[in-house]
Amino acid sequence: MHAKATREAASVSAAGTLLQLFAADAKRGMKIIDFGIYGQGVDNLGKPLIMQLVIQTTAGTGGGTNTPKKLSRNNADSLDTTALDDSTVWSAEPTDSDILHEWLWHPQGGKEQPLVKEYDIKSGERVAIRVMETPGAAVVCSAYIEFEE
Repeated sequence: MHAKATREAASVSAAGTLLQLFAADAKRGMKIIDFGIYGQGVDNLGKPLIMQLVIQTTAGTGGGTNTPKKLSRNNADSLDTTALDDSTVWSAEPTDSDILHEWLWHPQGGKEQPLVKEYDIKSGERVAIRVMETPGAAVVCSAYIEFEE
């Protein structure tokens, strides 16, 4: 089933997790097919930030509930994948494991990352988009991960 989780209007002022998906089904994982981030930065001289698509081994403490949306309307099944985002502050950040993809992103622009290869996420694993550096000034952005179960 094709679905998407989106974090809209995140205010980024420090390094941290923007959006995390959890492959909750006990028998099947998910496949990441697309992800991206778009900013509304005001500092055109600001430096690009390092972003990562990472496997995380914990949910962290805190985080807000994010409900992924089905993009396949022909399937009556419900989604098994769950999501958290930074709409509620993480008092303890999730623990990072493997880096799947790393890129530079300027807060005034967008970075859509259609994949040449898809990333298979095993059942019980978590995958997230993280900002790895503190921006010079807070920036409002939106991030998404598109996936199939």
